[in-house]
Amino acid sequence: MVKREHRLVRWAFVAIAAIACNAIVGIDEPTVVEPNADAPNVEANVESCLLNSDCSDESHVCVFEVCSPRCNKDRDCDEDEFCLTTEFGNRCVATSRARCDDTADCPTGSACFDGECRTDCRADEAACPAEQVCDANGACRSVPRVDGAGGGDGMGDGGTAGATNDGAGGGVDAPGGGSGGASGGEAGAGGAGTPQLECDDEGALRCVARAATGREVCRDGEWRAADPCSDGELCDTSADEPGTCAPIVPECVGRAPGASFCEGATRVTCGPDLVTASREECPSVQHCTLATGPECAACLPNEFACSGNTLEKCNEALTDFEVVAVCDEEPCNAEAGACTTFACAAAGERRCSGDRLEECNADRSGFELVEQCGAGLCDPVDLECDVCVAGSATCDDETTRAVCSADGRTSSAIDCGASTPICTGAGVCVECTDTAHCTPPSACYRASCNVGSGECEFTFLGTHTPCPGGYCTAAGECVECTQDAQCSGGSVCAAPACEGNRCTVRALPAGEPCVGSSGVCNENGTCVECVDRSDCSATDVCHDGECVPAQRVLGWPQATGGKTEVGRDRLVLKLLPVLTHKAKLLSFGIVGEQTGQSASFVLYAGNSANPTGEPLSVSTTALALMNGPASVNANPQIQLQPGVYYWIGFKVNADTMVRSQPGQNHEGPIVSNAYGDPFPNDPMAVSSTGALFAIYVTIEYQE
Repeated sequence: MVKREHRLVRWAFVAIAAIACNAIVGIDEPTVVEPNADAPNVEANVESCLLNSDCSDESHVCVFEVCSPRCNKDRDCDEDEFCLTTEFGNRCVATSRARCDDTADCPTGSACFDGECRTDCRADEAACPAEQVCDANGACRSVPRVDGAGGGDGMGDGGTAGATNDGAGGGVDAPGGGSGGASGGEAGAGGAGTPQLECDDEGALRCVARAATGREVCRDGEWRAADPCSDGELCDTSADEPGTCAPIVPECVGRAPGASFCEGATRVTCGPDLVTASREECPSVQHCTLATGPECAACLPNEFACSGNTLEKCNEALTDFEVVAVCDEEPCNAEAGACTTFACAAAGERRCSGDRLEECNADRSGFELVEQCGAGLCDPVDLECDVCVAGSATCDDETTRAVCSADGRTSSAIDCGASTPICTGAGVCVECTDTAHCTPPSACYRASCNVGSGECEFTFLGTHTPCPGGYCTAAGECVECTQDAQCSGGSVCAAPACEGNRCTVRALPAGEPCVGSSGVCNENGTCVECVDRSDCSATDVCHDGECVPAQRVLGWPQATGGKTEVGRDRLVLKLLPVLTHKAKLLSFGIVGEQTGQSASFVLYAGNSANPTGEPLSVSTTALALMNGPASVNANPQIQLQPGVYYWIGFKVNADTMVRSQPGQNHEGPIVSNAYGDPFPNDPMAVSSTGALFAIYVTIEYQE
């Protein structure tokens, strides 16, 4: 509780002190942000901060009020943390602290997704740190670790957006590991399966990380996963021909890039890809074993030297001598380590002379042998013979390593354990020594063993890439489908589709083109010629799924097999075919046999036996008959409805011949006075002729 109050006081000070930049990533200027009452308390084992300068470790920066170390991948962080991109590079953050309301609450390079700050990969999938993949929302998410993953001390430079995304700790930057690790992110040491960075040298190869098996090839302008190096080889980043695989230096198997060790008095340092090594001969085995870097120790503990009358002693770093005394009265004596004329400074004083443990005799006239130590085992610090080289390790058998204690006095057998079960010749327990030891997390990864780091690497094959029984998702799962095009089946109006990573059939919306056939789909899932007028030509309309001419004739213009005389002022009536769609009445027509007379027309509605009611439309004028078809506009041009009985009638002004089909009855008998008189000025009677006259109406279908 005291800690919480202290933090609130500091927030108040910051709010007064300055109005400044980013409230999440610590910077060396005060930041004004109201403290979040729901923010987690600072645990006892972490260092709280408001500014970068609050962090005792200069390599840490202030992120979410906690001093945060660098990371290349999730495995660089504690169990409850993940690797997040910030303006100061990738940093370890706790899930409980990375909460947000919007992107303004997150560090530069990350964004707010579902209330949590995550590295933003919407613009570039390669932006994700190793061991993370870009999900469908554009957030980098951690890939679950594979059992047994993570052994070894693989080194890496840390991936950045648009870079090769090296990972620390091994593995591939495919989902599930980093450089030399057991599971990789989508863009690292095991190779990038999904398209990463643009390239223009078709067919060119490159290494995806240092000391890794993974390689990428430039294909169609994009870097894609290539075959990894074979067992026993790693990709050489310094090769003249990029992407070349080279054998691992045998002594460097199981070691980290840049690691130094001893072979007798020879100081060996592994190269950055473990395919090269440098060697330096040291003055003695101890000069090698006590070194801390690639160079031999310049001097040994308790070793003295004289520079004139100045007595010097090897410094703690074993890199040089430092002055301990100026000999004025007695001569400088490096053997004795003092200003004296005696051979040694004090009786009983011990020293290492090569592999000899010696002791100053009683009269200080010289050193006498106490014990002949094993090669390189005379300890110049504790001045005794060790039984083994302090801190060194060898293999007792394939699963057990022998580790020398820090004082060099005892050697212990230690089982390698389940995660790194194999002991290599260097006394290092590793996860694998060949690909057979590596089991990928799913069929969407290609396994390989990085013999250099001794860790399994998994190359992500890529989103939408075929896998046994299906295709790969961005999360590295092998599913039935990821895209519609991967599914089959369906019909002309039901297309195959991928929904929830399973193939199904999806009915096409009305108006969509039929699959593999001309036409469009209607609402019932049937392939038809049309569903509306837009599917037809300018002169057609859509009726019952077919394009038909908009204007057409309704009646009997073809009844011209003969001719029949029509008496003056006799109304000839005929029931028209019943319409199935709405139509507009345009005109009346008749096929005459002679000229000189005229005809008038009328249209009624009625029932199947008779017209009823008043006329609906008549001809605009009397139509002058001719030897052939003639027509006259209807007045008014009414809308005709489907299912209604319509009757057409005509009369002539004088006895005249009209084309007809002899032997076919007109209507009759028709009840008189059941309908209004269309021509009140002309007395007439209903025709009783038995001929089918060539009369008709012209209509225009409506949508």
